Amino acid sequence: GPCSDGVTNNIPKCCGAGILDLLYLDCKTPTQVTSILNPLSAVCGRVGLQAKCCTLGIAGLGVLC
Repeated sequence: GPCSDGVTNNIPKCCGAGILDLLYLDCKTPTQVTSILNPLSAVCGRVGLQAKCCTLGIAGLGVLC
């Protein structure tokens, strides 16, 4: 996939503006399949968001990316 297979930061998301480029409150799961020809950055860019690789959210406050 577009993100590494590590324990953290391994969930591809499309996010808006973050807090300190770390905590994101408005991330969405990509609606299109990503590939070499359709990278995560392009999928997210079409909906005006940034491609991020995230870790699961913390108590509903957002996700760390």
